[in-house]
Amino acid sequence: MPTAPLFYQPLVMARVQTTQVGKANVIDSFNQQQKLIGEAYQNPKFRPAIDGIVTGFTKLQEQLPNSRTLETPQFAFDDEGYVANRVMTTMRLHPNLFDTASPDQAAEIGAKLVEEAKKELGEDRIMRAAGDTLEFTPRATLMLKHAWEGNELDSDSVAELGINAARELQRSVTPLEPDATHPTLQWIEDATANALGMWDGVAAETASALGLKADPAKVAKSVEAYRSWFATKNPQAASHISSLGALLGSAGISGSDDKAAAAAFQVLQGGPLDGVPASIAQGIVGYNTLPPDAKDYIAGRIVETTGSSGNVKGLLAEIELMKRPVPVDPPGGGTPPPDGGTPPPGGGEPVPPPGGETPPPVDPPKDGDTTPARRALPPRGSSCRPRSRRGRPLRRAMRRRPPRAGSRPADRARRRPAARAAARACAATPPRRSARSRARGRAPHRTRRW
Repeated sequence: MPTAPLFYQPLVMARVQTTQVGKANVIDSFNQQQKLIGEAYQNPKFRPAIDGIVTGFTKLQEQLPNSRTLETPQFAFDDEGYVANRVMTTMRLHPNLFDTASPDQAAEIGAKLVEEAKKELGEDRIMRAAGDTLEFTPRATLMLKHAWEGNELDSDSVAELGINAARELQRSVTPLEPDATHPTLQWIEDATANALGMWDGVAAETASALGLKADPAKVAKSVEAYRSWFATKNPQAASHISSLGALLGSAGISGSDDKAAAAAFQVLQGGPLDGVPASIAQGIVGYNTLPPDAKDYIAGRIVETTGSSGNVKGLLAEIELMKRPVPVDPPGGGTPPPDGGTPPPGGGEPVPPPGGETPPPVDPPKDGDTTPARRALPPRGSSCRPRSRRGRPLRRAMRRRPPRAGSRPADRARRRPAARAAARACAATPPRRSARSRARGRAPHRTRRW
């Protein structure tokens, strides 16, 4: 319920219009912009070109489903004129802002609106769709004025006009309230407009529809340069574009041709903004053949990412894990285990190795076995192999030694594990070299006490 009488509203709005903007107030600067564009339109040389720009926007909007009509183009020839235009547009689109205000609060409201409009001049947008109005910054107005006066624009100017016009047209497809932002999905709204506006070939087509002469090859090079500049100017927005592209790629939408552009438009602009995460999730589930119940989870995770590249990479990793089949234990064979027992892993009969039959089992040595057992030695060429002082192997000498106590085959078999462990420990120890060997540059050799 308003706290001030409703008849205060015209008084408040009148006082807001007297807010100072540069050397003039809001209403005087606004009237000056209307006068300048009116004079240009009255010139028979410029009228066809100006009409072509306006009708070009109308035709482009008709080609986009669910697009809102931008009926009121407002040109600004200087910064003060743009600020005045924005303030007057806000007052026309949002009269409820002044329902609860008193005349004493008019100066505060006017100063706030002027400050917000000045901040917009520092952004990279040279056009801005607000409600049914398309606002042109002084930069865009002067380029279009140069064109409607019969001059040819360079490819960089054509690309910039085409990109910004296409971007604002995308914003008008599934629009929010004028000058409103979404609390959690604004990054999708902005990334959609930027990605589709900078799609290959879109800038040249949009500029041509506005009556501008556009060479597709030159404009394509200028668009590539604009993308690099945009990434440097606004790295966060560029990161959001990359995140949105990664999600579309996971849904099977990749490339830069017309078919991919139509598929991306259907997913991103086919419904309200709140339904875009579910639309992307549906594409991901269908393309990767995931369970249908994964759609809601993926849609919620898309909202939680907030466009962060790291969060999106984590979500894509989760999707890769979902694509893996659930491991299933092989059926067990043979006699079923008793109650409470655990079947052996794999179960069933042993599978013979490839290329032959299963070798017969080897029984361990027993007491009284007369089969000679070889001493566990490291492999030939190993530095741990026992050698004499001259470096020659001692195998033959060891064989000629008389048997010692406890050297029966069974005893030697019991000592085999210890011998193998000693050999492994010796192999892991770096070779020792004496000071004389190091001085003479001789290769190191292993020594071992027996």
